[in-house]
Amino acid sequence: MTAPDIIFHIGAHKTATTHLQRSIGDRRDTLRDRGVAFFGPRDLRNDHPTLGQRFGIAPNGGRLVTGLQAMAERDRMLDGASRLVLSEENFVGGINNKSGRMSLPLYRDAQTRLTELVAKIAPQGMTLALGIRHPAAITSSAYVQHLMAGGRTGVRRLRPHLDVAVVDWVDFLQRLAGVAGVSRLCVWRHEDYDRLFGQITQLLLGDAAEGIEPIEGRVHMGLSQTAVEHINANLREEDIVAKARASFPVSDAHPAFSLFDAAEIAEADRLYAAQVRRIADLPNVTLLTPPPSRT
Repeated sequence: MTAPDIIFHIGAHKTATTHLQRSIGDRRDTLRDRGVAFFGPRDLRNDHPTLGQRFGIAPNGGRLVTGLQAMAERDRMLDGASRLVLSEENFVGGINNKSGRMSLPLYRDAQTRLTELVAKIAPQGMTLALGIRHPAAITSSAYVQHLMAGGRTGVRRLRPHLDVAVVDWVDFLQRLAGVAGVSRLCVWRHEDYDRLFGQITQLLLGDAAEGIEPIEGRVHMGLSQTAVEHINANLREEDIVAKARASFPVSDAHPAFSLFDAAEIAEADRLYAAQVRRIADLPNVTLLTPPPSRT
């Protein structure tokens, strides 16, 4: 019997992950007919067992799952399909801590969790896929996520601890590429996501990607600069985030929030470009790039 292809889209957070998951998940029945079993957040959260619970992997494994049991669960998920596509950014951990700062190093437990998962369900090898994002943008977005999840750390308290240089994608990808059994690691810049959508779905779904189109609009619109300033001035007010988001939506009049000034963003541009160049040269890593723009 031919071993199935197993592809795990691990995120990361705030890199259009939800948009991709919904674009693919909306066609899951069609994909089943084409031999692809897709499991995203709709199947792996809330009333459904998480990946950790299905395969007995900490921190939310909950019970001991042997290798044979894990393989049996994998085969149940496949249900005769030749390709299993997983997409769940929470499996490798969270992006920020309770204070609103990014947890560093990025996804510190990812290597341990993935090592166990690959060993249990993909002895023939697993492909990993993920997006990365500009350090200043993802740090700012992580703070917005903190506010929207109920956190109430003010920018003034957070600001002295911020440094875009600590967002080290090269280190994270090297840790992932070093996981035994990862046969390929495919990466793209969040900034290229729209132009790469077809390449990304082809990577994840193979020939079954035909006809998969991106859903319209953004899934999780963030907060504007004005909204965050209003929230910070009224941190104790009930429902302040929802009120500020509705009153000052991201628009031309209210640009998206950023924790950083122009000089810091310029430095982050330089750091990010240097990291992307290094990533392109990493062994076992494929950096997806859009075709040249037509002039």
